[in-house]
Amino acid sequence: MTHNNTQAIPDEMKLATIAQIFTMGVVLLCLGWIVFHTIDAVPSFDDFCFGANARERGVINNVIARYQEWDGRFTATLLIGAFTSSQLFLNYYPLAAFLTLILILFAAHQFLRFVGLKDLTVLIAFFFVVVSSFSFTESVFWASGAISYGIGSSILLILIVQEIKIVTGEIPPSFSSISTCAVSSILFAGIGETVMVAHIGFLLAMFAYLIIKRSDTRTVVSIGIILLSAIIGAIVVKLAPGNVIRAARFAPQDIWEAFEITTLLFVKRYSVPLLVSYMIFRSLIIIFSIKPGQISHHKIFPELIIFLLVALWFSIYPRQYVMHYLGDPRHKSVDFMLINLISFLLVLHQHAKNERVLSNAKAKYKILVATCIFFIFLAFRSGPDGDFVGVLKAMNQSHAYKKYMFSRFDAARYSTGKSLSVPSFSALPPNTIFVDIKEDPKAMMNICFSAYFGLKDIKLTSTD
Repeated sequence: MTHNNTQAIPDEMKLATIAQIFTMGVVLLCLGWIVFHTIDAVPSFDDFCFGANARERGVINNVIARYQEWDGRFTATLLIGAFTSSQLFLNYYPLAAFLTLILILFAAHQFLRFVGLKDLTVLIAFFFVVVSSFSFTESVFWASGAISYGIGSSILLILIVQEIKIVTGEIPPSFSSISTCAVSSILFAGIGETVMVAHIGFLLAMFAYLIIKRSDTRTVVSIGIILLSAIIGAIVVKLAPGNVIRAARFAPQDIWEAFEITTLLFVKRYSVPLLVSYMIFRSLIIIFSIKPGQISHHKIFPELIIFLLVALWFSIYPRQYVMHYLGDPRHKSVDFMLINLISFLLVLHQHAKNERVLSNAKAKYKILVATCIFFIFLAFRSGPDGDFVGVLKAMNQSHAYKKYMFSRFDAARYSTGKSLSVPSFSALPPNTIFVDIKEDPKAMMNICFSAYFGLKDIKLTSTD
């Protein structure tokens, strides 16, 4: 009997090692595929509009003009304008996508360190699960969307980690730490409305919790200052005269009707993604044999989960109120990032609280089942761009599309000051938000493209 038990332990350890190696192999293969096709990212639509305007007006003056004429995203306008008006734009466009992935990785690293997980393999797996739920077309490969939503989501996670560290006492509520978070919150508000309101929702829930709990005055005041700063940033965005022009395209709903529909959508549309994400992370915990003792701060996880749920609700509400739907894939990338955090914290909290039950389970079968569940749920998980396997397959078209588009850019360079006619692209490209040239030279895309390349005009003539 003793011999059988002794033999079972090495067998289970061997199976765990095989499962870990296999899982990491597939994860690294998928990440390699994504990074490889990142080099095929090409500019489109808003990129040319930002680039042409920033070249003509100057980067700073373009921020002021766009604030007056379209929206209040002052930080995003500054960053996008600086990139699209530089030599990096056409020559090194994939840099924006690479930077987005790096910042997501850094944000994931900061978050995992906070919860006590410092293992590199866990970081890579967690990063992969989070990235796989983003919209690659609109919040990674497309520079204008990546800055507002991909990089915006990363900064949101970094801010959340810093703010919760203030609450837990890891970061002393000093003048420097609070002023840094406060200034960052103001600037962050100018990245995009979705991440802006999600951040305010998170801070508001945390501030209310601290007051109800009667926490120490310094902590309450510190979070209050950061919350006030985030609200000030939001007011600056809201007061942009250009918002009136932009909002004219929509007919806002009644405030309370939007409240009711948002709450319904919150449950109806995101319950399944939350469950799927939970199963994926639950499987990873088992595959990588994360010990309950490794997890830190799990006692505040229930409160943190509530704060993030409030942030998710806040991120949905403005879209429902203004646009009457959940928004485009780039908006949903923010939602899915929050869903990943919520489900991961829920898994960790349960894992930390049920050490004895988990350790008594049949390890051999548990690891085998967890590995199968991880890949099944991951493969068929539906994100902003569709199911993950379908998204990876679509990237295979990216090189042909890039080759086609750069031949169009070359033609535009040689036609400066002239009229240009181009054929359309027959298939929907996978690596960018694609808005093609129209037959009407006065269409917005045509105007932006012509302005960027200095053309008299451009139009579409035929279909391949």
